[in-house]
Amino acid sequence: MSSEENVELVKAGMEMFNARDWDRFFANAAESIVTHAPDLEEPLKGLDAYKERFKANAEAFPDQHIETRQAFGQGDWIVLEGLFTGTHKGAFTGPDGQE
Repeated sequence: MSSEENVELVKAGMEMFNARDWDRFFANAAESIVTHAPDLEEPLKGLDAYKERFKANAEAFPDQHIETRQAFGQGDWIVLEGLFTGTHKGAFTGPDGQE
């Protein structure tokens, strides 16, 4: 795939995320996915861990939404800048490791 096609795939993933189309969203992730985030001491490894993280986020922010600000790619690398919004209504671990 070209980097432009990969960017469109990532943008489509954000649309699936916003539509809560979890089956299609997770179908685009590899079993070997690795998740990095500021609140994680170690990266999460694997699709099951990825799904659990999204499940926890959906419970903490039931109306979560990501607005894509810009997306671009080069070769195998894709960058997406987005604005996450949502109403905090449940447990959520912050960067300091505490809820």
